[in-house]
Amino acid sequence: MTKNICFFLYDQTNFMTLGSILEAFSALDQVMPSEDRPSYNVVLSSHSGGKITGDYGVSVDTVPVADVAERSSDTYIICGGWGFEAALANPDLVRSIAQQGKKARRLCAIGGGVFLAAAAGLLDGRDVAAHPSVARLLEERFPKLHVDSSALLIRDGDILTSPGMSSSVDLALSLIEADYGYIAAVDVAKYMVLYVKRSFYDKQVSSALILQGKSDKFGPLHDWIRSNLRRKLSLETLAEQAAMSTRNFTRVYQREMGISPRKAVEVFRVYAASRVLALGRDQIPTVALHCGFDSERTFLRAFTRIIGVSPSQFRDAAQGRLACGQPVGPLDPHNIDVNELLARAVACAAPRQAASNVQGAPAS
Repeated sequence: MTKNICFFLYDQTNFMTLGSILEAFSALDQVMPSEDRPSYNVVLSSHSGGKITGDYGVSVDTVPVADVAERSSDTYIICGGWGFEAALANPDLVRSIAQQGKKARRLCAIGGGVFLAAAAGLLDGRDVAAHPSVARLLEERFPKLHVDSSALLIRDGDILTSPGMSSSVDLALSLIEADYGYIAAVDVAKYMVLYVKRSFYDKQVSSALILQGKSDKFGPLHDWIRSNLRRKLSLETLAEQAAMSTRNFTRVYQREMGISPRKAVEVFRVYAASRVLALGRDQIPTVALHCGFDSERTFLRAFTRIIGVSPSQFRDAAQGRLACGQPVGPLDPHNIDVNELLARAVACAAPRQAASNVQGAPAS
């Protein structure tokens, strides 16, 4: 059934937030063709109507908020953008947001739009996501909000918030998932050539991106490893990719990363498996195969050693099916961090390396 979506825009709206959501809606119509299309009826509104201008002179036409005031939208989306400060200075604009927001079944606020929704009194006592650059300002101005500057998306009841920028795509996928199902959202993500469908459990800055920033020497190699986990990643293959001799590569990698290349590959594979188990529905043997393990037994041993629980226990915890409701293992299934896994592997390797050095030391 087609759903009505009303966007609220203002001058200096970030059109990435608007465009990302509209493109996701358009992709849904492509992957799920039906007579009941478009999937969403969209209205672009602003306080006074007319052209709304963003960066570099890009503009869109909008209808005055008064023209949609008598209609209630299924979903009301307040877009982000650096123009939120000027918009906040207009009390009539804020009042119109309050009126429309209270009538909608579902409210979304993105980036600077979170400020406008907060000023309209729509977010009091709610958990909200904010971009790190404005999170403290949001907390100071609206102390009744519970601000999270690391969350990618937050859903608090019928209210969704995101920090803006590329997370607008994730917000759109969450709407599609809620309205048309999980598989529809995944199909849209594939159609939009996304690397992965992110979720409410993900952070704004992924652990993979953090690792890229930390690993200047081997960053490109790690990118390549993550994209080739199903290959047989021998030392010779890794050294060739790093443009080094096998012996020199092994020595330098151990020195720079504090862990052997083989162990690092195992960590990357286990991390990839944890993502699939937490967010997907594949069987464990399939997960093992897709993440490059040569057997299910090898996968079970490696996963349990690195994560601390078996793959099945981990998936039960991630999907919230444990009867006791208590977390399983030392890590939150939805917040697994490849950097933490690497650090733990390095810590485990350090005593063995020290013992090896003592055994190999010459007698005094």
